[in-house]
Amino acid sequence: MGVRRYILIGGEPLMHPDVLEIISYITGKKGYSSLVTNGSLLMGNKGEQMIQDLADAGLRYIAISLDGIKGHDPVRVGAVNHKLADIAIKAKKYLRTIIISVVNEHNIEHLDAMYDFVKENRLEWKINTHMHTPDALEIGEQQSIQNYDNLFKAYRNLLERHFNDGQIIGLDIGGVHHNYEKTALDMHEFTEVSHPCDYRKGTININPKGELTICPLLTKPLANTEEYDHLSQACAKVESEVDFYSIRSGALSHCRQCKYFSLCGGGCRAHAGLYDTQMSPDPMKCLTMPRWEKHILPLLPEDIQAAKRKLISEHGHPPFYSGRKMPTRHHSI
Repeated sequence: MGVRRYILIGGEPLMHPDVLEIISYITGKKGYSSLVTNGSLLMGNKGEQMIQDLADAGLRYIAISLDGIKGHDPVRVGAVNHKLADIAIKAKKYLRTIIISVVNEHNIEHLDAMYDFVKENRLEWKINTHMHTPDALEIGEQQSIQNYDNLFKAYRNLLERHFNDGQIIGLDIGGVHHNYEKTALDMHEFTEVSHPCDYRKGTININPKGELTICPLLTKPLANTEEYDHLSQACAKVESEVDFYSIRSGALSHCRQCKYFSLCGGGCRAHAGLYDTQMSPDPMKCLTMPRWEKHILPLLPEDIQAAKRKLISEHGHPPFYSGRKMPTRHHSI
């Protein structure tokens, strides 16, 4: 199938007894492997040795979840932020190291301190805004952003520092600012025939049981790879039988006439399904786009800014969802 890039995620991939063997196998096949960890299993005395073992096995980069610099993480049980920060510093000696942070209601105020840490240690930083997930709805409600205006002011201030410092770190804020957009040619434009999840094209999600799922959020098993002679056969069966892959952005209710359609494409289908159906607008993108236009777009390089402005339809409708925070869900999954 020509698969060359592999991302080992969890749960916690370091709990797998054969994780080093798996990475070595990928390396032997000239593949590119990366691993996302909450870091808890790297906090002990043997943590640095494990990082070195991962590097020796051929791991290309490690991504460590870190949502603050001090104290305990209220979401990830057992995670102590300052110890995870130390792990990231040690990891950089052996591997390309990326910090992954989820911004929620309780850590927005820590973004400046996080930036200082990442900048000082020349790490890469991937930020995601908190979103509800089907398997953690109760925690999601507790962590939900209560004021998107405050969130985007914080993102604006963060990006102002980033640009003023000469973009010396790799900074990516999911759905807000992408580090790979160096010129207008790097942008993505959605059309009526696009799939809302175009950014996941070419990816395959396989859980530890060998089951294919659409993505880490849409976790219903669609096929078991052990029942087929080759992975390509399992993928072909899923693509031929699952309606999800036939979705087109132009068919999404309320989205096609939105002024941000060409930039948004309708948003996450898993997230949309939590609030209505998979063919409905994603409320998170609805809250994001107007604030992105107000606070983030003016900060971008002139060529990218001009290209993105052309994709905003001045005669289009405003996003379906509005308000300062995510709407109340009216049904359960």
